[in-house]
Amino acid sequence: EIASNLNTVFTLRQKVFNRSNISFFFLDRRSIEDYDFLDDEERKNSVAGIEYNLASNDSKWTGRTFFHKSFTEGLDGDDQILGMRINRNTLRHNIGMEIVHGGDDFRSDLGFFRRTGFLKLSPEYTYRSYPKKRNVTSYNFTQRGFFVYDTANDYLMTDRVFISTIRKNFLNFSSLSLEYTNRYIYLISDFDPTRSSDGIYLPAGSDYSYGDFEFSYRSDRRKFLNIDSKISYGSFYNGTKFTLENEVKWRKQPILNASMIMNFNAIKLPKPYSSKNIWLISPKIDFTFTKTLSWTTFIQYNSQGENLGINSRMQWRFAPLSDLFLVYNDNYISTDSFSPRYRSFNLKLTYWLNI
Repeated sequence: EIASNLNTVFTLRQKVFNRSNISFFFLDRRSIEDYDFLDDEERKNSVAGIEYNLASNDSKWTGRTFFHKSFTEGLDGDDQILGMRINRNTLRHNIGMEIVHGGDDFRSDLGFFRRTGFLKLSPEYTYRSYPKKRNVTSYNFTQRGFFVYDTANDYLMTDRVFISTIRKNFLNFSSLSLEYTNRYIYLISDFDPTRSSDGIYLPAGSDYSYGDFEFSYRSDRRKFLNIDSKISYGSFYNGTKFTLENEVKWRKQPILNASMIMNFNAIKLPKPYSSKNIWLISPKIDFTFTKTLSWTTFIQYNSQGENLGINSRMQWRFAPLSDLFLVYNDNYISTDSFSPRYRSFNLKLTYWLNI
């Protein structure tokens, strides 16, 4: 049985100074009946927050600071998340810093926060060079860092990432990049990097340092046919990983937009741990029949989850900012049996009231 809920979202935003703003929001979820199968902390959840978004007149300074507090029955400890991000961007230099602290008891049922009980630090710096070459606009040299600490375990560092990138930007809007990433991770729970159903887990409490090189190319996106390609290889936990990512886009204005994503990962781990080849193939086709009628179909095959999904949507814009959607969803288990998981038709109506 699935509980029925009443969900509420309320927001306010006020412009301050010339380009900055301050906002307030309130989220609330509560079950509409007193269900026996729900625990007290599952019956309702609310989150209130205030945020300030900074943008200077000359666009050199941008930033964000926020404070969110959750209200959940039985969780009244450190139920807050607060943080700030500041960035300064000039012709040659871009420097930024982000700090976020998440409490152990913070919970947002209508939001998405992957982790609680942490402190995150994210510094970043980019230097731009503008050579006097006819076909090159700039070289970018970027260094990024990412550090996560477990506040419940005496601020034990569980994640550390250093990313060094060199990017060459061409006059025709294409680019080449070379990137090196070094990672450290401390496992707070058992984990199988291949996510195999019969895989042996790396034990909690173990830590790993590994790195990889990535080469990428992006063609001119103004063209009717363009590609985005990446290839990487390096160590991965206690093994190695080879990755190939490709996205091809083609459009025939104003009727058709089509794309194809094909990702391949070859994970090799020493025995007795599992090794696995993982495929992700995802075509998308978007037809625009008129200014008010369009049809989009999205297909995704994922060998890791053994899933084939189809999402097809017809959209009719019958009035300004008002739409009628007819959506078809179909999912299959992509094993030898190729059996359906679920299938659905959905009808959605949105109407804009200009009061």
